[in-house]
Amino acid sequence: MQLNKTTIKEILASIPEKSSLYNYLKWLSKETTDNSAYEKLSKENLTDNSLFLSIVMRTQGKRPEALQEVLSKVASQTYQNFELILLAHKLTESNEVIVKSIIENLPISLKSKIRYYIVNEGNRTTPLNYGFAYSKGKYIAILDDDDLVYDNWIEEFYKASLENEGKLLHALCEYQNWSSTFDGTKNVLKCESTKQLTDLSTAHENKLFSNNYDYINELFENCCPPVSLAFPSFVFKSLNIHFDESLSTAEDWDFILRTVNVCGYKNINKFTSIYRNWINSENSHTLHSDEEWNDNYATIKKKMSECAKLLPNDYDFSEIYSYFFNKHIYSLNKDKVKLYTSVNKKFNEELAVIKYPEVFEDGFKIEFTTEDLNDTEIKFIRFDPTDYGKIILKDFSCSILFENNKERIFNLNSCRHAGMELKNKVYYPLDDPYLILKLPKKKKIISIKFTYRIDRELSETDSDEISKKLKKFQKSCFSFFSKC
Repeated sequence: MQLNKTTIKEILASIPEKSSLYNYLKWLSKETTDNSAYEKLSKENLTDNSLFLSIVMRTQGKRPEALQEVLSKVASQTYQNFELILLAHKLTESNEVIVKSIIENLPISLKSKIRYYIVNEGNRTTPLNYGFAYSKGKYIAILDDDDLVYDNWIEEFYKASLENEGKLLHALCEYQNWSSTFDGTKNVLKCESTKQLTDLSTAHENKLFSNNYDYINELFENCCPPVSLAFPSFVFKSLNIHFDESLSTAEDWDFILRTVNVCGYKNINKFTSIYRNWINSENSHTLHSDEEWNDNYATIKKKMSECAKLLPNDYDFSEIYSYFFNKHIYSLNKDKVKLYTSVNKKFNEELAVIKYPEVFEDGFKIEFTTEDLNDTEIKFIRFDPTDYGKIILKDFSCSILFENNKERIFNLNSCRHAGMELKNKVYYPLDDPYLILKLPKKKKIISIKFTYRIDRELSETDSDEISKKLKKFQKSCFSFFSKC
């Protein structure tokens, strides 16, 4: 059955309006709005099931060296069942001459796969709609004219599609900083990343895009550049889910979210591409203001808030669990801290002062003033850096300013604690870690400042030291009980 507005309407008539399924189909029926221009082009360019991939590439001819480089990478693909739709968007006459010259000098094997179109209207989103409408492949990939792909880029998409046809396909992407410098005759492109990718299995310098697609996380932020994705063409061709041309940025994120909401996704745990972040030349963030980006994000969030979200049927529960577990761990980086004060070492939970520390580099700092303290004439201070155990506290310093403007500095050696002492740091195996400071005598305090760092993963050295201390403790316990 062909899914269109009429069939969706028939299904909706038999479903209660308050159900999630009704809301989902209602959203889908809105998505299948008619756009005569792209619908007409789609019908003129029907999907050819023998053609695997249509590559859609926008260019303004402003980076001819990058365009030439990425086309050479496309020519060397290990899987060659593809077409390339090259969309010249608002080219100047001189840039059009350059682009056509690059095409003319390509090997015939690639040149024969190219369909070249001129688009002189709309914003940066418009060529994507034209490219998807012109496409004939079962899958469509967006390849920007300044990205790079490995020779396995198409092959990995193809292999994943064999058992996952109809799903959005996502592969891992390397993020690198690049610069472009004019040497007098041409632009020289240079990778500025400190680590170069020499093997697809090696660790990567920037993990921004080197994670699997995650349905829930992607609702919060876009972590998938278009080059890492292959879209099933039926979403655009049959359901008329198009790119939103009211968006001048983040149009890809919007389209990804709406596509996944229809077809689900399949992760490919291999690196197939490089996203080049230009650090000294124009990009989407330099061409568009923060206000413009924020307006586009607000539009997307509103659109997604109005539709029912459809979790893929094979979305593993362990992924959901992992997401919330990681979210919980992430929230620890924004721990609330507690400060207790007392004159007799008895600390009242109801009188605890709770605040959130500032982050500096990989450490934390926080200040309590007379306005925070219930009583400024105190003798004992208890400081809880977090509620959670299995952490190492290090580089701890407490600076107390008294009413006579005299300052005193305390470190870990000046405190009592509920942890295990290591070299210049403390390991807390249990929840509710704390430090207690004792002042020489009761004094009026103006402010208390804490700086410290927290390690949430044990180094090999720390693990060995903790293990030795535990064995020593167990041995002393055994000796004690054997004498009893």
